Amino acid sequence: MIESAATEQDCAFRTAGRERWKPTDFDGLMLLARPRDPHEPWRPSEKEADENRPKS
Repeated sequence: MIESAATEQDCAFRTAGRERWKPTDFDGLMLLARPRDPHEPWRPSEKEADENRPKS
C-alpha cells in the first residue's frame, strides 16, 4: 500500500504477508524488491557473471 507521508517522496510504502515485497531505499528513491523464491536456484546477475568470466 502507498500512502501520503512527510518524506522526501511525499509517500510511504507498506507491505503485508509472508511473501511480501520489501521497500528498499536506493539513493533516495524507494524501490520495491521482490523476495526470491527459496526453492529457486541462485543465479548471478549479468554484471556478476561478466566480472567472474575468465579474461582472454
